[in-house]
Amino acid sequence: MRLMTVAHWWEQVVKPVRNGKWSQNTRIAYDYTWRKHIEPHVGSVRLSDMNKLTIDRLLLKLADASKGACPSLRHPLPLAWKRTCGICPK
Repeated sequence: MRLMTVAHWWEQVVKPVRNGKWSQNTRIAYDYTWRKHIEPHVGSVRLSDMNKLTIDRLLLKLADASKGACPSLRHPLPLAWKRTCGICPK
């Protein structure tokens, strides 16, 4: 049995289920955020190895990297990721 990675989960589960519910602009923004900020860090991680601590560490790393960057990277990214993963209420 092949172990599912976070990238596989995103492509095979999240996008097909959520795409119909997201507006075009949301899809574009989430796809960009995924490719640019999330996938490079955790795309190859096995989904079974992801937990709140792993996500919190990623979010801290991304927040540090975005200091001085576009303000839109500082706040929506963590919230979008946590909502997508189901660890933050809408």
